Amino acid sequence: ALGLVVLLLSTLEKKPFSGIKYQNKLVPQGSTSKIGVRKGESVTFYNLYSDDSFQFFGKRSFNIALNGLLRCLQDAGQAVEKLDRTIALPYPIECAPAGLLTIGGMSVAYGPDGEQWTRAMK
Repeated sequence: ALGLVVLLLSTLEKKPFSGIKYQNKLVPQGSTSKIGVRKGESVTFYNLYSDDSFQFFGKRSFNIALNGLLRCLQDAGQAVEKLDRTIALPYPIECAPAGLLTIGGMSVAYGPDGEQWTRAMK
């Protein structure tokens, strides 16, 4: 499903006169989509999928990718609101103290059980 979100956001950015420009770089590749998170002049690419293999730092890379995707969604929402004030995202996307984004006050970081992540994604 995240691959479809990346494809949709990428298509919206390429639409003429949409006014949508993302801080990060989207790479739509179906179920193996990636996101390039910009830090200054450099771009680091992260996978927007997880293969459930052992990772020394858990799901850190996946969580960075989710945060980058949420930033793109926030950018798209702000651009659309500038064009039409009657359209708004149903839940606010805000920056938490740790620098991670939250949607409706819920973190999108994938935790050990995935329950909170599932609620945030709904």
